[in-house]
Amino acid sequence: MPPRHILSPQSRTALFDPPTEPTAIVRHYTFSPEDQALIWQRRRAANRLGFAVHLAYLRFPGRVLGADDAPPADMLAFIASQIGCDADEFASYARRDETRREHLGELQSYLARRNHPPRASRPCRAARLGAYRFQRRLRLARRTPRSRFQTPTKSPSGLPRSRLAYDLEQILR
Repeated sequence: MPPRHILSPQSRTALFDPPTEPTAIVRHYTFSPEDQALIWQRRRAANRLGFAVHLAYLRFPGRVLGADDAPPADMLAFIASQIGCDADEFASYARRDETRREHLGELQSYLARRNHPPRASRPCRAARLGAYRFQRRLRLARRTPRSRFQTPTKSPSGLPRSRLAYDLEQILR
């Protein structure tokens, strides 16, 4: 069975690829003095440039640059001009895979990011719990004889009945 693609290729490009317009490149990839100090801790020009490109990718579009990916030439030239090296140096970056991993680990701690933050799953968990509770109430309502299951037209406070009661009533009809 072929894999399902949720996004079209155009949508995927718009979301996950870095911008190519000059104004967007300047807006997203201008480094602060703190960023530049961190970048300049690298010894070789290729490592400085690679580290800076990884920092740029993590900030926007918010993903990791793949080992075989090449950043757009305009973006690379802009980043290289900020740190004072040649854009061609990127070709010799990360000959060792460990260098790339070490740089990504440093950048994650610098940007205070984790791979899977625990809070990211809370909305999903709450939605699953809400769906479970609704299904449980629905099963109970189906087992209860109709004469015993009464839904008030108004709540004790005088407000209209809840959406859940309305849904249950519609299902039992």
